[in-house]
Amino acid sequence: PPPPPPPPPPPAFNDPATTEIYTSSDTLSLHDALPIFDGPVFARDAKSGDAFAPGKRAADARSGIALHAEELDKVAVWAGRVADGAGIPLALPQPLIG
Repeated sequence: PPPPPPPPPPPAFNDPATTEIYTSSDTLSLHDALPIFDGPVFARDAKSGDAFAPGKRAADARSGIALHAEELDKVAVWAGRVADGAGIPLALPQPLIG
């Protein structure tokens, strides 16, 4: 018997929202974002559910950076080379906040 026909191609993915959600009228202002940042989601450890002690998040961040410093440095060098090769500046033309 002849082989079965190939399966049909997968449906095309079309998501026009990705370009629409980044308009200046739809982004959160710093005023609107701060209550989210200060909310309960960022006040508790995601793994244990325990409340963060004062300075715990900053200490954890410093520890993670120290632990993964070599990998972070390699990624930074790689990103710089890719950006240079593509003619893309890594420096922002203006601060994100402020």
